[in-house]
Amino acid sequence: MGRPDATLEVPPISGPDRSAGGHGTADGSTATAVSDAELTALALAADPDAPLPPDAVPFRGDDDPGDRLLPEWYMPGTVRAGRRTPARTVAAVAVVTGLVLINVLGLCITYGTLTAG
Repeated sequence: MGRPDATLEVPPISGPDRSAGGHGTADGSTATAVSDAELTALALAADPDAPLPPDAVPFRGDDDPGDRLLPEWYMPGTVRAGRRTPARTVAAVAVVTGLVLINVLGLCITYGTLTAG
């Protein structure tokens, strides 16, 4: 569950601030590293209404077949703390009840010391 490779394969772009050359990829091809300025220029020059090519592949961060709105590397699923036991429930209710009671009585426990007002 890592972030996908940030290398973008694009045709070479000439410019005064070109600082990176080609880098090898896992499949042996060469990818051209693109600076933020070049990527911004490409994005602003692109036609937003252009149709997708017929061989376009949707981006998926993970290789699982699930069709999620956000990839797992961007927004992972929630982590559960385990089973909810009666002891945990009683402890949580006791803490919340204690804090509500302190507020009802007009006391303050902001800095860990119980004080009036």
